[in-house]
Amino acid sequence: MPLNLLQLRYALSQNRADFHHFDHGFTETYQAYERAFEDISHLSDAELNLRLPPEQWIGARPLEKVTPAWAVDFPYQWQHRDQSRAWAKTCLQGVTTVAVDGSQLLPSEDISIPVGLVQVAWFANPHQGGLGYEKQTQLEILTPLKLQSDPHHRPPDRLVNLRRFQMEIEQLIKDMTSHPQARDRLLFFDGSLIATFAETFDPTSRQDYVQALIKLITASEAQQVPLIAYIDHSRARDLCSLLAHLADLPPTDTVFDSHLLGGLAWGQRTPVFQAQRVGSDGRPGILSDYGDVAEKVAFSYLKAHSGQPVRLEFPSWLVESGQIEVIMDWVRAEIIAGQGYPYAIETADQAAVIQATDRQAFLKIFQAWATEQNLNLHFTRKYVSKTQRR
Repeated sequence: MPLNLLQLRYALSQNRADFHHFDHGFTETYQAYERAFEDISHLSDAELNLRLPPEQWIGARPLEKVTPAWAVDFPYQWQHRDQSRAWAKTCLQGVTTVAVDGSQLLPSEDISIPVGLVQVAWFANPHQGGLGYEKQTQLEILTPLKLQSDPHHRPPDRLVNLRRFQMEIEQLIKDMTSHPQARDRLLFFDGSLIATFAETFDPTSRQDYVQALIKLITASEAQQVPLIAYIDHSRARDLCSLLAHLADLPPTDTVFDSHLLGGLAWGQRTPVFQAQRVGSDGRPGILSDYGDVAEKVAFSYLKAHSGQPVRLEFPSWLVESGQIEVIMDWVRAEIIAGQGYPYAIETADQAAVIQATDRQAFLKIFQAWATEQNLNLHFTRKYVSKTQRR
């Protein structure tokens, strides 16, 4: 049955006090952080450095001069889209942009044999006449043995999701090692280099995610291949942690960095900061597991579309090598090509995604193959009934 709209309206009305309470609290907190943001953005470098403790982790530490409103200007403005596309084409001429994305089918309780599937796609565009793009996929079956023999007894879903993550990173590292010293190559990672999402996982899974990211960051520096981790809708609070320290504000769970950067114009970015993400206890969070790589993650926010600024994370060697502004232009150009989202990531996502029809095809092929192999495969009656109804 469709959603009962009258009941929904009534339920919202019954809980309006909770919503108003949240909205009021957010507004008060946001205004306090906004005032601190305005005050601190006008400090001189000398004044700011005096207020930054040399050893303590404070969320973020500037690697570039902190400009008024924390905005690094973008010198180009265009009157129509054709001009921006012409700039993007010139900017990316001869630059190969690469992106990897993945998708997965999780094991289902409707099937008697546990099986998972991961598909990873990569897209490389050389942006050079006479050279075509490369788009390929790779899939991996996660067998019952792989899903049930885990010594740490992790849920099968977690193992499938972890394998997808590892395969995406493995493909990026493979590309780096195949093109060492490729300063005209930009690799996109769709996600964060800081595995905060894994903090609540079991210790083994947490370390598996951290180790994969350490390998990626290390490979980028070792091979000298630029890497950008792209987060379109960031809920990070690293700049908020910095402001809380400098202005003696209480920590916030509701205000994010991107809330404070609404004044950026398209193409403008913030200065680059070293990531010093603080955990819930005020000490270094997941980055404390990164060892020597803990201080090698940098970030900046970029105004890329009409929404809130996107977050870009990258190995700090890109800043030290003096390449960051050129790479930022490449990112802007890819966003123009993708009409608000990097074209390479968008294309890799389209190639990797597993649709509902793909799931049905997979189950049919798996069923036929299991029959050939004389495997005892059966589906629950509930699944068969749902399939017949749909």
